[in-house]
Parts: sequence; C-alpha cells; structure tokens
Amino acid sequence: MGIAIFVMGRFSWDSFDRLMNQQFPREYRQDLTVMVARSLPERALRELEHVPGVELAEGQRIVPVRFRAAHRFRDATLIGLPEPRELRHVLDRDGAPIELPPEGLVMTDKLAELLEVRAGEVVEVEILEGTFPTRELPIIGLVDEAFGLQAYARADWIARVLREQPRVSVIGLRVDRARLAEVRERLKDIPQILGVTSTDAQVDRMREQTGESMLVMTMILTLSAAAISIGIVYNNARIALSMRGRDLASLRVLGFTRAEISSILLSELGAQVVLGIPLGLLLGTWWARILAANIDPENFRFPVYISGRSYAEAAVIALVSGLVSALLVRRKLDRLDLVSVLKSSE
Repeated sequence: MGIAIFVMGRFSWDSFDRLMNQQFPREYRQDLTVMVARSLPERALRELEHVPGVELAEGQRIVPVRFRAAHRFRDATLIGLPEPRELRHVLDRDGAPIELPPEGLVMTDKLAELLEVRAGEVVEVEILEGTFPTRELPIIGLVDEAFGLQAYARADWIARVLREQPRVSVIGLRVDRARLAEVRERLKDIPQILGVTSTDAQVDRMREQTGESMLVMTMILTLSAAAISIGIVYNNARIALSMRGRDLASLRVLGFTRAEISSILLSELGAQVVLGIPLGLLLGTWWARILAANIDPENFRFPVYISGRSYAEAAVIALVSGLVSALLVRRKLDRLDLVSVLKSSE
C-alpha cells in the first residue's frame, strides 16, 4: 500500500514532465508568441519578418466558436494553421504528427465524444465573432490531445468559410537567440501587439509552479509510504517475535548465535517486503489509471506514464523501511532475556 500510494502520486509529475520534455518542444517550435488586439491581414507576417533578429513569422487564425450537434454543444476554438508550416504542429498524445486535410476539421476526440459525433459527420459551427454566422462543417478526422477542446483546419480553408481574406490572430516567431531581448523590446513598440510570450519562459514557469507543488507532494508521499511500510513490517516482526520468542531463546541456549536466530526471523520479513514491492507497483499503476480517468477530462487528459525512476524510488523506500524495521527488531533479539523467556508459560 505504501508503494502504491507513492507511485499513484508521482504519475502526474512523470506524465507532465514527459509532455514538457518530448511533445511540447516538437509541437511549439517558435521562440516567441505574439498576441494581437484583433486579427490582422497576412501581410503583418511580412512586416514582422523585417524586424531585425526575426528569422521567420508564422500566423495562426484563432476563431472562438460554438459547436452544436443536435441538443449538445460546447464552446471551443477553431484553430487555422498554414500549409506548409514550420513552427506550430499538431501531434497526438503519442507524438505522431497529424496532417490537416485541404478542407474540413480535425477535432479533438474528447470534443467529438462530448458532441457524440464521429469522423465523416457534419457539425454545426456558430462563429462567435463578427456577424456571428453559422456554418455546417465536415469532420474529417480526430486527434487525441492532452489539453483542451478544439478543432484544427487549414487557415486558407477557414478564410473561405468565414468569407474573408486570410488573417492571423496569433503569430509565432523564430528569432536569433542572440537578439531575443532586442526583438522583444521592438515588438512592445508596435501598437497592434497586446503581448509577447517566450516559449522557454512559459515552459520554465510551468515547471517552476508544478515543481514546487510536486516537491511538497513527493515529501508527503514519501513519508506516508515510509510510515506505512515501517509500521507494517515492524508490527509483523513484533508479532512474530512475541509468538516465537521461546523457540528463538531455545535455539540460543542450544548454541545458535544472535546472527543465526536473527536470520530466521528477518529472512521471513525480507521475503514479505520483496513480494510486496511488485504487488505495490502494480497496484499503484492501477490506481494511477483510475485517477487519470477521473481528472477533469475536458481540460486535462494526461497519458498514464510512470518513469522508471519513480518505480525505483518506490522500491527503495520499501527496502529502506524494511531495513529500518529489521534493525529495530534485531535490537530486541540481541536483548532477548533467555531465562525469563524459557520460564514463561506457553
């Protein structure tokens, strides 16, 4: 149980860390993300590329929408991406790239589940900006993503759906790292820009916030796991000692050393610890899957990933706890009063 509690508590950090290390850098390759007050014509990309230090500007069209299917609806975003693209990619939770069709939507599978629609069906989309038009758009494919509810499409197709010239709402920039600070200062002077965020700073901030809470959580989990392990192992050892005290004392009188009688009792306890470790790891993994299934599925859908380090730490906690318990019991064996034990009635 102690091992299982530790493993269950660590899975969220392992899953988050894997997303930040492996998937996020592949999906968001821009150095800076520029938010604008309102959508701008595509020529804004060329203007930003003329800023000294900017190597590439790539836009996205972000449209707030309400998806409807019969009586079911969800407010979400429709994200238009250029083709070809270099900075913003769509990946599923396994890291596989998703290609956007020339026409139609690629919707997150959770949003499709909530709307009870499938690939190949048509969904009603109410545009929540401009004149608030309504369109019926086909769902071409689904993507299994870890965060949020959204649908993706090619930016040129969205422009035709909205009956507008191609526009951008968010702009990703690839920047010369040596001139990153200079570029940020220049962007602040452009009136249409609301804000500029650094991808590295955003990841570091998320890691810092999550790391602080995870450090406290890890300490609590470690103490809980150790307390349970020491309590169970030591309690079993005390019970075994009280039940077999006469037998162990008799062996001492017959000539067995303290080490030999200790090995009889402690080897049994060691076997219990060794058997408990794989069972605890399996139970903790099962609990983690249950916990992941009950986390708010509309905002976070963490894949259940538990690192080898977390498994190893859980096993070490159990082994160290068992060793501490063994040392405590060994002290009692060394202080065994042979005469009083042999005189006691069974």
